[in-house]
Amino acid sequence: MYEMWKWKEILNAIEWGQLDYEEEEITWADFKGIYWRSPVDDSKEMYFPYHSKIVWLLITISINLVMLAILCGIIAGMIELRIVFWLIWSDKGSTLKFLSTTIPSVVNTVVIMIFNQIYAELAYWLTNFENHKTYTTYERALIIKTFIF
Repeated sequence: MYEMWKWKEILNAIEWGQLDYEEEEITWADFKGIYWRSPVDDSKEMYFPYHSKIVWLLITISINLVMLAILCGIIAGMIELRIVFWLIWSDKGSTLKFLSTTIPSVVNTVVIMIFNQIYAELAYWLTNFENHKTYTTYERALIIKTFIF
C-alpha cells in the first residue's frame, strides 16, 4: 500500500503520453555528427563518436571547474574585504561601522549579478558545445550546469 505513488505515476505517464518518451525522441536539429548505418534496423542515422563526446565533456567540465575556482576566490576576497573594513572602521563611529558592513555587501551583490550573467551565457555556450543528440539531454545538461554554479 505504501508504494501506491508508483502506480499513480505510471498511470499519469500513460495518460499524458510521457511513458518512454525518451526512446521515441527524434534527433535534435542542432546535433552535428556523421551519417552511418544503424546496426539495429540498417537505416541511416546521425552518429557522434563516443571518444569525441568524452573529450568535449572534459573540456566543459574543466571550464566549469575554473569558473567555480574563480567564484570561490571572489567569495574569499569578499570575506576578507568585510573583515578588513570591520577592523578599520569598527571603532570609528556608527556611520563608519554601518559602512563597514554595507560596502562589502553591495560589492558582493554586484559581483554575484555580474557572475550570474556571465555564467548564464557560458553555460548556454558550453551546452551547445557538447553536441547533445536530443533536446532532453541538452536541457538536462544545461540545468545541471546552472544548478552547480
